[in-house]
Parts: sequence; C-alpha cells; structure tokens
Amino acid sequence: MNDLETKYNVLWIDDQWKDQSDFINACLVHQIGITPFDTISKGVAELRTNLAKWDAVILDAHVNKEENDAAVKNNLNYALREISPLQEKHRFPCFIYTGQLNREEVDKNYDESFNVYFKGDIRELKRILHDIPAKIKEINSPEFVLRNKYSKVFKATKLIPNAEELLLDGLRFELSDHESEEEIQDDFNALRKICEKIIYKCQRDEYIPYLNSLNSVPDFLSFKEIDGFKLSVQLMHPTLVQSLRYVLSITQDGSHDREDLSLQVMDYVRSRQNNNLYKSVLFVVMDLLLWYRELIEKHPDPANIWIGEYEAEGCVSVEKYGDKTLYIVDGKYSLESNGKLVEGDEVVILSSIPNSHPFERVDRFVKKGNYVIKK
Repeated sequence: MNDLETKYNVLWIDDQWKDQSDFINACLVHQIGITPFDTISKGVAELRTNLAKWDAVILDAHVNKEENDAAVKNNLNYALREISPLQEKHRFPCFIYTGQLNREEVDKNYDESFNVYFKGDIRELKRILHDIPAKIKEINSPEFVLRNKYSKVFKATKLIPNAEELLLDGLRFELSDHESEEEIQDDFNALRKICEKIIYKCQRDEYIPYLNSLNSVPDFLSFKEIDGFKLSVQLMHPTLVQSLRYVLSITQDGSHDREDLSLQVMDYVRSRQNNNLYKSVLFVVMDLLLWYRELIEKHPDPANIWIGEYEAEGCVSVEKYGDKTLYIVDGKYSLESNGKLVEGDEVVILSSIPNSHPFERVDRFVKKGNYVIKK
C-alpha cells in the first residue's frame, strides 16, 4: 500500500494514529499521503519548518500525549490558534477528524468554516476522503486565490448589486493576456458597469444628486457646480476623483471598437498586445469599491452632503384607462405606481423612453420632498 503514488501531502496530528492503519491505507488509495504526529507541538513545529510542503492538516479533537502541558492538554482550540497564523502565510484547509466530539459540541463550539468528521462511521470516512482533495483544489483555484488576495475588495462588492461576479471576471482577465478582442471589450464594459452601479447607488442613497451626465460626476466631486448642485462635504480624495475621470473615459471607449471614438482604446490595446491598460483601470475600480464602503461607514446619514434642488417637471394626475390606473405628468409621461404617488405630487422626470403611445414611459423619476426613486 505504501508504494502507491500520492498527489496530496497531509499532516495529521493524532496521538492514537498507530491504531488507525485502515484510515491511512484508505487515504493512500485516494492518493492522499498522510504523515502522522502524536503531539500538537511536533506537528506545529513541522508545519513551521516545511510550510510549503503541506497541502492540508488533520487534527484530532483531543490529543492526550502532552498531558504535562496544561496549555496543550485536550485543547483543540490551542492547536487551531497555533495553526491559524500559518494558514495566513500558506493556504491549506484544516480538518477535524475525531471520535470524541458529538454533533452538539460541534454546533456549539465550531462554526461552519470548520470541516468536522467523526471516526468509526463509514459515511464520515467517505466524506473526508472526498473532501480532502476537493478542498485542496478549491483553495488553490484561481477564484479562491483572487477572493482571498483581495478579500477587502470582495467584501465591498457585497454592497453593490452584481459587482462581485463582474469583479471576479475582471480579475480572471488580469491573470491572462490571451483573450479575444470581443472578450476584452466585454471586460472593459464590466468595469464600466461596476462604476455605473457605484454611482447609481450613491444617487439612490442621496450621497450625490442625479446629474444629466455620468461623466460630470468627477466634476461634481471636485466641488464644481453641476446642473445647479454643489458638493458641501469632501466625499472623495482628489487623486481618486481624477482616477474616476480616467476610468469613465477609458471604459466608455474601451467597451466599443469604432473609428468615431476619440480615444481609440481598442486600437491602442491591439498595438500594445498586452492588458496593461486594462489592469490600470481594474485596480482603480477596486479602489472605488473600497471608497464606497468607507463612504457609507463614514457618512451613515447623507443629509447636507450637497446643496441644490430638482426642478419639478410637473404634477401627477391620476387617470383611469379601462382596468388600469395611470399616473400621468403634464399629459406627457406615464409613471408606474410605486404605492406612494397621489394626485398633485410634484415629480422630476430623470429619464424616459420616447415614442410610446399615448405617453412616454418613465424609466426613472424623483418625487420632490422625499426623493422617492422609481426605476
């Protein structure tokens, strides 16, 4: 059995490992090479000495061998505290394989991030034999590496709809220089979408007003008066404001490949034959995600951040068309009901879809007074 080829090197800390030859042999059949240690101190010392060698660690819940050491005796938490800093240096999964815990203890003391398995149960044995290689592959996958390398940024993406997958797609491209021109355009477009989603989220939450042009947002953040609105409190560092301006201009051109575009981004990318320009935009977008998270933490109440008022487009009238109730503004716009509109409300039409009959259908509007946004 010991002559079998192994793919995975697993360090095992269990003072009774000599009584578990069946487990060792079963691991070998699955190409999992097990190296046992009968004390926590020996196992941790080996990890520290040859950290890069080990793909995973298995721990018994109670290692009784070092009974003269009060800090170690029967203390799984001690072992985990010793191993945790090493996991930060070199990614590896940690499995608890024990016969001395019950499921109630596990539920009480360990969260779902722990991989806990019980000895003496053939189903548990099959589960750990499956999970060891699966977890090792997962933890070394490009997606896992990226999510952990940029964990703070990915935490910030949770605040922006669909930003997590858009960013992950962008980072995958950052690892490769071999995408087609169509895929490169899609990746620039994905970064553009993240920027747009951040800006729209700021507008919906009233950190900034709705402006006539997305490209005017950097000017507004630079304390310039735009569309009658002006910033009162600095929200973004001038360096990042300038970077946002750069990203918006590059991604606007980079999302297309036409001769009438001013910057001709795709022509430049073709001539350079690398994705360095894309990388520069990608990392600015990552900083914008971190900025948004810091913004809402620093300013939980967006009141008084900017001055200016929307000018009302007109008053709402409520009209019946058969079984339908329509909310009409100045006989021109049709609003979808948001449950809050009443006859006489003043609203601002921010965007609409023309050529609809008999009224243009509104895509987004603001209700004066409480700024109800309808998309």
